[in-house]
Amino acid sequence: MKSYHFIALAAAPVVCVCVSACSSKAEKTTNAIADLQDDVAEMLLDCENQEDIDKATKKIKKLTTEAEEVCKLAHTDRVAIQEELDQMTRRKSKELQKLLLLKLAKSASKLQDGIFHVQYNLKEVNTTELMQSITDFQGVFSKYKH
Repeated sequence: MKSYHFIALAAAPVVCVCVSACSSKAEKTTNAIADLQDDVAEMLLDCENQEDIDKATKKIKKLTTEAEEVCKLAHTDRVAIQEELDQMTRRKSKELQKLLLLKLAKSASKLQDGIFHVQYNLKEVNTTELMQSITDFQGVFSKYKH
């Protein structure tokens, strides 16, 4: 899969949280998603050989399950999130939304750095299963973006 496909998939969490941005629940969701992306990115950046790739693949599969839970919870909390939004001023809402989107963009960018590292610096190792686990991880976020 080409790098630009991974960039598009990494932006999916931004869409997922935009729907619910600007509330304490949205902050928790944003932080959870960003933390998961950061964890995956750090694992990828630490990979140096096939053993590291295999360990990262297993860990990413576990983190995919966590991401699924975070997104399910955010999806079911939509009504509560909207109620919180209604209580905020428009200015405060926009400021918080910018901060949340920036946080997600930074973690998505770090994830892209990790993917780049694996794709271009570790050409001698088999990364097929790893790349599939990354695609699955990122796919969780796009499943709940509506």
